[in-house]
Amino acid sequence: MYFPEYKDSDYFSLITMFGKIIKGRIVSFQIPLKNVNINEKISFYFSYMKNAIEIFPNFGYFCHVPPINNGYYQNGIFILIYDGRRLTIKKNLNQLSEELENKYCKELERIGKKEIIQIRNEVIEYSKEHKKKKIWLINDHYNKAGDNGESFFRYLKNKNPKDLIFYFVISKNCSDYIRIKEFGNVLSLNSEKYNKTFLKADKIITSSSNEWVYNPFGNDRKYLLDLYHFDLIYLQNGITKDEVSNFLNRYKKNFSIIITASKYEYKSFISSKYSYTTKNIKLTGLSRFDYYSNNETINNIDNIILLYPTWRRNIKGTVKPITYEGIYLNNFNQTDFFKFYNSLMNSPKLLDAMKKYNYKGIFCLHPYFSEQWKDFKNNSLFSIIDKFNYQSLLSQSSLLVTDYSSVSFDFAYMKKPIIYTQFDYDEYRKKHFKKGYFDYNLDGFGPVCSDIGVCIDNIIEELKDGCKIKKKYLKRVQKFFTFFDRKNNERIYNIINTTESFGTLNLYQTLIYISIIIIILTRISNFFIS
Repeated sequence: MYFPEYKDSDYFSLITMFGKIIKGRIVSFQIPLKNVNINEKISFYFSYMKNAIEIFPNFGYFCHVPPINNGYYQNGIFILIYDGRRLTIKKNLNQLSEELENKYCKELERIGKKEIIQIRNEVIEYSKEHKKKKIWLINDHYNKAGDNGESFFRYLKNKNPKDLIFYFVISKNCSDYIRIKEFGNVLSLNSEKYNKTFLKADKIITSSSNEWVYNPFGNDRKYLLDLYHFDLIYLQNGITKDEVSNFLNRYKKNFSIIITASKYEYKSFISSKYSYTTKNIKLTGLSRFDYYSNNETINNIDNIILLYPTWRRNIKGTVKPITYEGIYLNNFNQTDFFKFYNSLMNSPKLLDAMKKYNYKGIFCLHPYFSEQWKDFKNNSLFSIIDKFNYQSLLSQSSLLVTDYSSVSFDFAYMKKPIIYTQFDYDEYRKKHFKKGYFDYNLDGFGPVCSDIGVCIDNIIEELKDGCKIKKKYLKRVQKFFTFFDRKNNERIYNIINTTESFGTLNLYQTLIYISIIIIILTRISNFFIS
């Protein structure tokens, strides 16, 4: 008999207009297996007032045991079997795994999933061979590269480790696929080769947290869960500074490793809200930072004012599935967001100053707002773009004007000036992301403007001064970032390469760690448990 450990979790709390009415709790069991006999069953019980009833929890999204008849999972010398009601643990003796696979394939054939059997046969045969090389799959976004994934991929191309096979993964229907294929191994998303390589991979290394990264099989994923033996490495697509534990917590994403660039960011991820530990969170610096030069050594900065605001969930939370591209919104030009940036770009006062100091402007739309470019008014000094090379544009620009976008951290890392436009701060915090550890007034890398007039005055002041970051903000930059040595990729590689993959770690040789989410509703004397 083993008793659980309890952990509070706001992710599972029930919150209504009246506040929190049910407190979320994680119930965890750690069951040593060293004394397990040939055949053991695990049963779960809920006790109250000296009464105990057996409960049958559903398996979570990241469980490795397929939740269908004859589903099983083998790791090391132990096998976990799903019988529809309970878990059974067996020692992997003689031909047991082959017998279980035969039974499982018969079940797949019965429910009309013969194509899954073919995939399983190839992957299982591959796993039996002596693998001389590890396989790493790297990606950025579904149909776009140019982020931390591509930066790390380029690092690996230069390093060329002999014991490693690595691919960059991206949709074949985009220009970046052709560009990257010219200098490296590329796999097309949704291709047969990619799907099979996915199941053979040791590491999935990504700058995206979207589901397509760790599920190329759609609803058929549940039939292949026991073959998922990779570590999921999150390079991030920018610094995480807001409170986003609701969708980046371990029970929602289950990253093996998350890469961070600041001690403040690192500390926020190991807080209880995210349910990660120091084993999961690593402080190395972001991959793409290695390819940035700071403002003291850059020679190719152009006189460009870069307007780069982020999106708003309350304006347009709907995007195209999988690709997460924008969908045109008819009433977008009625929003305060549109009115602010359209007025800013077309301000006579600002345009006169830009002509005087020989500056041009570029307005970049977030991918979620990309289809709204036609709503904005162009002029001779400001151009509006929705597709661009992220790193090149940041490197070439002299001044960044943004709101809450994490792109400001990239610009600050290069020690260039930033102006924050936060005309809708209260609404943003209420309807988009909650405030995290980062305070723009105390920690920010430039002045914070709450209205368009103040913003324009600050931009003109920067143009007069030649767009040089002020000492006050330079000190904040140096305090925030941990590394400026251009060895971020080296640290990332060493951490990933020295972390044994899930498939070879044999976690279940010592203990089984089971987390169960239990929602308990009491109705007189009856218990309804899911």
